[in-house]
Amino acid sequence: MKINPFVIITLATTHLLIAAVAYRMAVTRGWDDTIVLPDQPTTHFDKVLDGDTVVIDGVAIHIRGLDAPELGPWAKCWAEAMAARQSMKVLENELRGHDYRMVERRVDKDGKVSARFVAEAKYDISDPMKVYEAGAAVDGRWDWCGTTVKLTPGTDQPTRAPNLWWPSGDVYDPRAAD
Repeated sequence: MKINPFVIITLATTHLLIAAVAYRMAVTRGWDDTIVLPDQPTTHFDKVLDGDTVVIDGVAIHIRGLDAPELGPWAKCWAEAMAARQSMKVLENELRGHDYRMVERRVDKDGKVSARFVAEAKYDISDPMKVYEAGAAVDGRWDWCGTTVKLTPGTDQPTRAPNLWWPSGDVYDPRAAD
């Protein structure tokens, strides 16, 4: 019995399409809208984008359980932008001095990757960041500017500074935006 090649191609294409749809449904409609990927040993980091985001193999990965001040365009006040540079330096020094293993890597429904990084001594990378006051131990966002402080007389909310205090153009990597 000879099988028509068109039938084989049609069946293979159908199976691939079903697998792709099932994968997409798992990504977008999962129990917690994340995919947990296997742990990976990590000894190299391509780049540190800010105090809570690193790049590994070209992929921006947010450090889960840590919020650091935002850089220039994403900072809500000048103090946050200044603290962001220090936070970034603390993270760079910590990564340079220790080997970390990436654990609990997840991809959310928007495609953003987050993970925890654990040293051989079993401490999380967020621990030294908190000790050096370079980050806050939260899963969400920390208010680095404090909205209860009035920065400008006669206004209820602190005003965002004009575009004068950070460089214009493509100075910052947009993947650093949380």
